[in-house]
Amino acid sequence: MMALDPEYLKSLEKCRFEECLRKLDAIVREMESGNVPLEDMIARFEEGSAIASICHRKLNSLKQKIEQLQPGKETAAPNGQDNPQTNN
Repeated sequence: MMALDPEYLKSLEKCRFEECLRKLDAIVREMESGNVPLEDMIARFEEGSAIASICHRKLNSLKQKIEQLQPGKETAAPNGQDNPQTNN
């Protein structure tokens, strides 16, 4: 199995989330088509896995930024839903 090009991975890190998601969707569609030789399928799977990891990191980063913009929201859920003892 061939390792992904580090420069390609760096370029993906710089892409917007939506662009990475489009690339991942294209890989999934290509793999689902059944027209990809097994060796290529493995390489596409490896690439898709790397893109999925990048998307996950980007989502976590964006979530943290949103939480920073909304102080107090992450610790206090409405109606005490964050504390199961108050929901009896």
